[in-house]
Amino acid sequence: MTPDAITTPEGDEWASVRAELVAEDPDLAASLDTAAHRFAVAMVAARTERGWSQRQLAEAIGVSQPLVARLETGGRDPRLSTMAAVARALNLPLTFAQQDLAAS
Repeated sequence: MTPDAITTPEGDEWASVRAELVAEDPDLAASLDTAAHRFAVAMVAARTERGWSQRQLAEAIGVSQPLVARLETGGRDPRLSTMAAVARALNLPLTFAQQDLAAS
């Protein structure tokens, strides 16, 4: 599932929601495209597809519900171990691309 194919809990297509947000604040585009944000969007989609609440996901991965909420809203960048736990619990692929940080 790609981020653009994700439907929000309100039934809106992510691509449409993103376009509206960027139209209101063009500087927001870069932050919406971060890896943490893409992970959060996939996390919400997988959790809601499964019919789980944030509390159920939190219990499945051994963290608090407020932490799950912060991860989903971008209020906190996830640790690798937390991302792995979420990926296992929700059966999400977790792929990392090699990037030359010295060149950026």
